[in-house]
Amino acid sequence: MVQRRAIGATLAATLIFSTLILANLSLFAAATQRERLSLTVNSESLLSDTETVLGGTEGLRLLERLQSLLSTGPFRCSGAAQDLNSFTSSLSDTADQNGTYVEASLTPGDGLYEPDDFSILSPFNGSYPGAVDVDLTLRWSGMSPLKDVSYSGVQTHHLHLPVPLGPMITFCDVSAGRVGSLIEGETFASCEPSAIGPPLGALEDELQSQASARGLTFSLAYSVDNSHGCSVSFTCVVELLGAMGPDGAFNVRLEQDETIPVHAEG
Repeated sequence: MVQRRAIGATLAATLIFSTLILANLSLFAAATQRERLSLTVNSESLLSDTETVLGGTEGLRLLERLQSLLSTGPFRCSGAAQDLNSFTSSLSDTADQNGTYVEASLTPGDGLYEPDDFSILSPFNGSYPGAVDVDLTLRWSGMSPLKDVSYSGVQTHHLHLPVPLGPMITFCDVSAGRVGSLIEGETFASCEPSAIGPPLGALEDELQSQASARGLTFSLAYSVDNSHGCSVSFTCVVELLGAMGPDGAFNVRLEQDETIPVHAEG
């Protein structure tokens, strides 16, 4: 009887001990799983944050290069849009950090209002009619330092620079057309600046007032050539001053020049 009780006690103790071991193993496994999940979440968060920062940095760098092009000018009014689109399509860059690789590129936007929540590039996120709007494409891939998480993907964001290039081009073309029409349509008293200058000066004043109402400046320069017949060469200049870009304030200048025969009496 004593032996049976001893064996029973031993079995009970063994059962209790085994139960405690299993419980501890279960707790250890659960803690390990939580740690793994925590590491995975942290790795995913790190990759996501790095991608956002790298994408924003590359987007800002490309916008700065686009700003540099716009401020370098001047552009001919008739070819400004095509030149800008061509240059924009050639802008790209790459970067990598913390296991994340990003390839960034710009393409011309569609000119529509497109909001965008890529706030790291505020106030240049989103596109607006009339502005220089571009699409930023980010192709990214990454692997966490622990190599437990990897991912890749493509994102497109709508961005802009606050330059009303379309309205500037239109105003420049219309202004040059009006100057040309005045020269062609009028018969001047002589082929001298004193005869041709006053009507051109009056038109310049009118166009300057219209440009100012649009937040622009306008100027007209001309010269008279009477060495072989009579002609006037003129240059219309439309300029936006003090636009704010990612690299600070900058100016954008458009020009259109022509030479037109003049009808003169003397």
